[in-house]
Amino acid sequence: MRPLTTAVLVTVLATTVACEARGSVGSVSGEVRFGREVALPEGAVVTVKLLDTTLADAPSVELGLDVIENADRLPVRFRIEYDRDRVMSGNEYSLSADVRLGDDLLYTNDTVHFVLTRGAPADSDVVVVSINPFDTCVEPLPGQIHSGMDDEDLPREAVLHVRLIDVTDPQAWLVVADTTQGDLDRFPIEFSLPHEGVQISRHHRYELEAEIVAGDEILYHIIPGEEWRRIWLPHCPNADLQIVTSVFPASEFPEWGTDPSSGPDRATAEATIHAAVVRQLVEFNNTFGPDHRFAEVLIVDHVEAQAGDGEPEGERGASLTDGQRSAIRAAIEHLAPVRFIDNRRAYIRQDVLQPTIPGSVIITLGPVEFDNEGATVGADLWCGGLCGLRLTYRLAEEPEGWTVTGTEGPWSIS
Repeated sequence: MRPLTTAVLVTVLATTVACEARGSVGSVSGEVRFGREVALPEGAVVTVKLLDTTLADAPSVELGLDVIENADRLPVRFRIEYDRDRVMSGNEYSLSADVRLGDDLLYTNDTVHFVLTRGAPADSDVVVVSINPFDTCVEPLPGQIHSGMDDEDLPREAVLHVRLIDVTDPQAWLVVADTTQGDLDRFPIEFSLPHEGVQISRHHRYELEAEIVAGDEILYHIIPGEEWRRIWLPHCPNADLQIVTSVFPASEFPEWGTDPSSGPDRATAEATIHAAVVRQLVEFNNTFGPDHRFAEVLIVDHVEAQAGDGEPEGERGASLTDGQRSAIRAAIEHLAPVRFIDNRRAYIRQDVLQPTIPGSVIITLGPVEFDNEGATVGADLWCGGLCGLRLTYRLAEEPEGWTVTGTEGPWSIS
């Protein structure tokens, strides 16, 4: 009977061990996606890895991966299994993804996607960018024209002219696409630019020009100031990335006062002002010097009244509008990648008081306050530990747009 007892015991132990092993397996899932749906060449391979990236000065440790052979398009789903016993609550974990054709790298992620710990989600998509700097457009480029006069009917003969311009080389601007559209009715106006032969590069700078005319008379036009005309395009425009801008009555625009609350669109000025403040912080007043470049710029996605006055965290104010976000991206995307965040604490390692993304910086903006001399904006910049800056900027409206002219009141730097 002893051999039988031993055999039964071995079977029970083996079953118990197997159940424990299966119970210790976790998984992370999501999609690998580009800014739009794209077809992949035959034989493309998508690889997604779960990495322990706790130590910034040491190689990451792989906890699991998923390899999708012969992927035909993006987005594509993935699922990575990992050993739960290897995950520590105080460590930092993230996903990385790439798409290859043989030895050639086609797409890879250029932003960090945290998972599992420190308030990060259990699952996450991974956004990748193309290694080819140009994205070839495969459908018309959609957009919308807004105005503060949305309820006003346009004359029957009104015609819209729109031009998307590559302004990367200041000596040789290039019209990428243009269109003319009649039968306008009223705002907002939807339009589409032709895509044939159009390629968009996330490394280039683009501006949009638009005007509505009736015969030889300009009825509406886009405001001056490159910060507002600038369009940030990480890939070809599509339904999820439309080209959106505003036009204003040509008869009223030149008479704007310093306080845009008396003009057609206060939000337009606020967007330009916030963009100028962020650029001043990132490029010139970053505590490191004008040649410093951050790995990524994290912008708190709402204003806080205490920004600039030394308070560590202020009361949540209005969310940044799409126009403000677009203007900010346009102002600094040539200096560093930009991300808008809801909760700054999720991007701070509390144990060492450092950004969770090495080399990044967190910026908090205050509301725009207009007065007879122009405008003021409080701002905070934090780059880790005692590395930071708090101050209030003074801005004036110049012919080329809103410009930082100095600071006002006390400010601190560390």
